[in-house]
Amino acid sequence: MSYLVKNKKSLKNALTEIQLYPQILINIPTENKVNLKSKTVKNAIKESEIIMKGKGRTLIRASGTQPLVRVMTEGPLRKEVLKAARFLTEKIKEII
Repeated sequence: MSYLVKNKKSLKNALTEIQLYPQILINIPTENKVNLKSKTVKNAIKESEIIMKGKGRTLIRASGTQPLVRVMTEGPLRKEVLKAARFLTEKIKEII
């Protein structure tokens, strides 16, 4: 709210400045805890960033409530975002 007041903008105008990107979320069931800080996972994340040409974002985390690893990718091009998410999912499944 302070941003809106400070910049004398309506909420509607401020929201038009936000660019929304396609986002893919894939849940991978797991019975065991997965080390998401391993070198293998870090390398896979770097490869996914290459797939998205450095214009995307990746998040891999364990669910706090279910036996799942969550893989999320987002970026400007849906095809690249989907390809990166599928790549990461396969790498995580190999680790499991």
